[in-house]
Amino acid sequence: MSEPTEMRNLIMIGDKLAHTARALGVLPRAMVTSQIPLIEDFFPGIDHLECTRCIMTTKRRILHTAAKRGGIQKILLEKDTATSDYWCGLNPSEMESELTSDGYEVSVVDFSQGIHHGIRDTGRVLERDKLAERLVRHYDAQLEEVNALLPLGDKKRVAPFVGFMHPMTYENFLIPQACDSFLNQKVMEPLGLDNALDGLGPLDELPPAEMMQRLTQTEPEVIVITGNAQAGLMAIRDATDADPAFREVPAVKNHAIYALPACSGGEPADYPQILGAWAHALGHKERGTI
Repeated sequence: MSEPTEMRNLIMIGDKLAHTARALGVLPRAMVTSQIPLIEDFFPGIDHLECTRCIMTTKRRILHTAAKRGGIQKILLEKDTATSDYWCGLNPSEMESELTSDGYEVSVVDFSQGIHHGIRDTGRVLERDKLAERLVRHYDAQLEEVNALLPLGDKKRVAPFVGFMHPMTYENFLIPQACDSFLNQKVMEPLGLDNALDGLGPLDELPPAEMMQRLTQTEPEVIVITGNAQAGLMAIRDATDADPAFREVPAVKNHAIYALPACSGGEPADYPQILGAWAHALGHKERGTI
């Protein structure tokens, strides 16, 4: 997908909307999202106002202030429903009437009818219909190629995490991706992978090294760090220094530690590529065109 990238003087609210618009070569002056890990890396230089839930509830003033400061009159809203494959529990289009009454030019992009409709509707609103059709065909071709590899022949126990590093203090954080996570349901289950975090109980409040040390109980064959992989590697180092038993975890002993892409409901257009990266890393030596 090659198209000159264009920044427009508008605000986008919703992960799927912003990420799909980016794939179509359009960036907003400001945006409101909440799902995609390390979203700033995908949209450098864009004003990230707040999380979607905050803007929809207690911090609407931030939206108005940003619009006034930037001379922005146009706002794009993502529409979503609980029946969507990528539902995140929020439907920004609920603000349409209010924002229209406030004097903004509001357009709604509908992702409630699936990714194909969402891509085409984004293309309609951004006047990039032809490119949207190309993106739909590219999506289908990628997904067909990946599905031919599934499920993986070798069923592995995988411990998945999202890594973060504080940009100022360089403190590391890990978020475990349990069985109810989007990553587990949309990537690991289709690949036929078992989640090695199942049965370990709550891990969220533990420091990263202690979180890793718990893996001695389930002995995963693979550890995957998405997001900032360095945060996970440092946790593995600290866990190894603190507990000699951690060295015997199969993933550590066999150096089966991978940095792979995260997967959230906010980036559906990249789903085939993400699934393919996991499939090739964990199950197949041959590489296709993914």
